[in-house]
Amino acid sequence: MAQSRTQRARTALSRFADDRRGNLSIAFAVSLMPMLAASGVAVDYSRVSSGRATLQAALDAGTLASSTESNGRTESQLRATVENYLAANKKGQPYKNLTFTVTAADDWTVVASARACVDLAFAKIMGNSAQCFTVNSEAKRGKNHLEVVLVLDNTGSMDTASDRIGNLRSAAKQLVSTLRNAAKGDRTVKIALVPFVTTVNVKGAGYSESWIDVTAQNPLHGVNFDPPSGSAAGTKVNHFSLLTKLGLSWKGCVEARPAPYNLNDTAPSAANPSTLFVPYFAPDEPGAAGPGGNSSSAYNNSYLPDGVSGTDTEKQRSIAKYTYDPLAPRPTPIVETAALLKGGNNLTNGPNRACPTPIVPLTNDYDLLNTNIDAMRHWNGSGTNVSEGLMWGWRVLSPEAPYTDGKPFSDPTVQKVVVLLTDGENVVYGSSGTTNKSDYGSYGFLASNRFGSLSQSTAARNVDGWVQQTCTNLKNQGVMIYTITLEAGTTANKALYGPCASRPDMYFDSPGASQLTGIFKSIAQQLVTLKLTK
Repeated sequence: MAQSRTQRARTALSRFADDRRGNLSIAFAVSLMPMLAASGVAVDYSRVSSGRATLQAALDAGTLASSTESNGRTESQLRATVENYLAANKKGQPYKNLTFTVTAADDWTVVASARACVDLAFAKIMGNSAQCFTVNSEAKRGKNHLEVVLVLDNTGSMDTASDRIGNLRSAAKQLVSTLRNAAKGDRTVKIALVPFVTTVNVKGAGYSESWIDVTAQNPLHGVNFDPPSGSAAGTKVNHFSLLTKLGLSWKGCVEARPAPYNLNDTAPSAANPSTLFVPYFAPDEPGAAGPGGNSSSAYNNSYLPDGVSGTDTEKQRSIAKYTYDPLAPRPTPIVETAALLKGGNNLTNGPNRACPTPIVPLTNDYDLLNTNIDAMRHWNGSGTNVSEGLMWGWRVLSPEAPYTDGKPFSDPTVQKVVVLLTDGENVVYGSSGTTNKSDYGSYGFLASNRFGSLSQSTAARNVDGWVQQTCTNLKNQGVMIYTITLEAGTTANKALYGPCASRPDMYFDSPGASQLTGIFKSIAQQLVTLKLTK
């Protein structure tokens, strides 16, 4: 039976509703607009990112170039240099409406900023025709002249299974080589060397007797000895006189000056005896003469027969035992030369006990520096006093006597640098169970109370305070400080030498001696190369 017109209409509508063949096209049409939008955003983002990166690279290059010529040039001249780099990098790039500023922050720092816009493609449909952005750059160049002092620990612990002193020599010579290559054109590079233990040796290149208290006027001179019986009031025992009586010479180590001159660079002057340096003289300690020791509790420097009676203090303070008939045989050998070092441990005895190799003042005689670096070795006895090493590093850089090779601290053409290395904490060491309470060092015996305490541990922490004070004083003078702890990254050392460095990245905690060459190379490269600071 034939369907009615109504039934046929319903059948047609049902078939149309069940037909899926056009759904994919409909779905694609619905999703097309978001896809086009995403693609357009990606294109615009790429254009903006490319423009920003290109502008940043161009500005960095121009800022670096202008920083090399910043000293004495006007800002319009610096601007011309940056503009040349921006113009060279603008060709073929999407940015427009370029503006920029260039400022000489100081004689050695250039700060620049640039702003540009990039035309947008898809976003233009939405009414946003361009995207603008700003990039910034700052460059600081190494100053035209460098004065660098290496303040290096030469104490007994520098000789270990890892050959710390040998690796230190190699690393220091690597730094000298790198800086030597940087001394080109009108750029000068001078380097100094300050080996230290508890004291330093000043009797090397540039030495002058005018620095030394040769007539025993300094209030600290001869405090460890009693003058001969019947001497006039105020008579002092002269260390040079005792050396002459022993037929020995002064090797060159000095005591620290009395406060406040122990922690400043006041020039030595005979007009003020406290500013003169007292020559080292380690007294003969009580007991049988021997080759020297390294005990934490007992006397370590008995090199003459006592020849006198009395208490330990009276025996040590007596000068009668220092006088001999020069034609008579020496009563006991006094071990002071490398050929006589005990057991290869660099353990000496005598008045010059544990006195290291001399300071080399600022010089561009790099061969001389390398020779003296090769001569460094470890010296056992009396502990570690980093503050004395740092103080002599300061005096080497200072234009004032004792060394006068350094340019004024205020000279804007010179960057002064200290590179400090130590392999341990400050230590006041030895003879704790004796009347001296320590070995002899640059501050005499602990019993003299020049450390501000009769406790070895407290005295050592007071030395830490002197290190902090000296670091602050150096930085206030514009000196850059690099600090290195070698296999000595204790909590106390990190707290001391981290802040001592001029910046956190200028403190290095070396886990082993073999890493020193890389550290010294990094420091040298920082000193001679340009770098963007922002």
